[in-house]
Amino acid sequence: MQSFATSTAFPGNFGRIATFYLFIIAASLGCGHPTQADEPQVGNTQTKEVEDAPLHVGLSDTFGLQQEWNAILKEAGIKVQHKEISHVRRRRMFVEGFLQIDCCMPPEWRNTPEEQAVQLFSDIFFTSEEVYVFGKGKTVPINAPEDLRNLRVAVIQGFTYNNSEHFGSTLPSINITNLFNLIEKGRAHVGIVSKADYTQQMTLHPRDLEMGGVNAVEDFRIRLHKSKAHLLPRLNAAIANLMAQGKLGHPLTASHAATSSKTSRN
Repeated sequence: MQSFATSTAFPGNFGRIATFYLFIIAASLGCGHPTQADEPQVGNTQTKEVEDAPLHVGLSDTFGLQQEWNAILKEAGIKVQHKEISHVRRRRMFVEGFLQIDCCMPPEWRNTPEEQAVQLFSDIFFTSEEVYVFGKGKTVPINAPEDLRNLRVAVIQGFTYNNSEHFGSTLPSINITNLFNLIEKGRAHVGIVSKADYTQQMTLHPRDLEMGGVNAVEDFRIRLHKSKAHLLPRLNAAIANLMAQGKLGHPLTASHAATSSKTSRN
């Protein structure tokens, strides 16, 4: 009687070929399970590269605050790349996550459901008076929001305005310079800007304009995308430190405006 080993042996060349393929299969299975030393390491180097990458941030809505905005970012130790884009695109790009930090506004100015779903806000670092601007000698008394109903109001596209439901009509502009042009040429009866911006712009480039009363008083904050929520404590700490040193609450002065305008956009 033949043994089990003898009876199951592969005859001749066929046996050698089968043995060869069995060896190949076994080797492949063995290579499919790398040791810990062979596994790719996702470690501190990759994480550090991500943390060191500059974040895309918007320029300050209020030009007079750009210097303070830069100071907060520097104090927080956050590397950034400024993006000078229209306000409408900024709002869209923030929702999409392309812009991760933006400045400076109250939460009420960024109030769409899409924005509210992805945004966080820092502590207050500046309180702004939003004032009416008229053509020189053409000031109109505005004692209540209803007084705006018969007026053409120059607005900056992408901005949200208090009492806008009472505006008689609106004339869109792309920036504060364009807004001032509409008022100075008589196309708009009135515009609304921050007092800091009005003072800075009129000192640099005097126009036939004059400031009226206050439309609203707003608390300005920094807006942070929720994907970067871990940076919020750093931003708040930076604001607290700078306020303690008396370095916040002082909008850009006209004497430094031209220099800061160039450096903030590099």
